[in-house]
Amino acid sequence: VHLDIKPENIMFSDKEFVEVKIGDFGCSTFIEKVREQLRNQNNNIVSRYYRPPEVVLSLESDTKIDVWSFGCLLAELSTGNVLY
Repeated sequence: VHLDIKPENIMFSDKEFVEVKIGDFGCSTFIEKVREQLRNQNNNIVSRYYRPPEVVLSLESDTKIDVWSFGCLLAELSTGNVLY
């Protein structure tokens, strides 16, 4: 799980052919460690503005954490407005 999908970590590799890459894997970890942190009430594992509801509520989570963050990022890029 990447755990830190935000605009600062998205890179475009080529001007001619748009290739989007995700960088900064410093926060990435295995999903088992994320579940352990959520059981211990540590919900500071994802960037605040892109934090999914299951992390806020300390519910069981999986790789959908990154999907939520990516969806928030796409919404911001398409509208030009910050969501939260």
